[in-house]
Amino acid sequence: MNLYEDRFEVRFSVDSAELKASKQLRYKVFIEEMGGKIKEGKIESKIEEDQFDQYCKHLLIIDHEKKFGNSRGNIVGIRAENPDELDEKIQEMINIDRPVIFDCHVDQVENCFPMIPSGKPHNQMLLGPKDQKENKITGKGKALV
Repeated sequence: MNLYEDRFEVRFSVDSAELKASKQLRYKVFIEEMGGKIKEGKIESKIEEDQFDQYCKHLLIIDHEKKFGNSRGNIVGIRAENPDELDEKIQEMINIDRPVIFDCHVDQVENCFPMIPSGKPHNQMLLGPKDQKENKITGKGKALV
């Protein structure tokens, strides 16, 4: 999937170099600029990672008129850390006339399941912790699209 709008391209990362660059940008925006917290031992790497990276596809917004890593000011990063600020942050995102990376934190105990891990087929979806033991996906369920 590649989307183009004027000089911008929107697509998923395709290799480890792009994935590393996106995590470095996350560090710069969310840790250095916005004052986010990072685990001990991760500061020297200047890479922002979390437990969801292994399940996610990483969306990139590429400005083809700027050299990689030199597009400061063209892409906006917005983070919502709690439900009380969600409406305000979504409205802020809507009002910006530039590409936005929206980082929405979800509590680990929230119901974000079922989830299909990045690159996996639908019949390998992850169920919630309770469902994994009680309600395994059956052959009939695996056949559903």
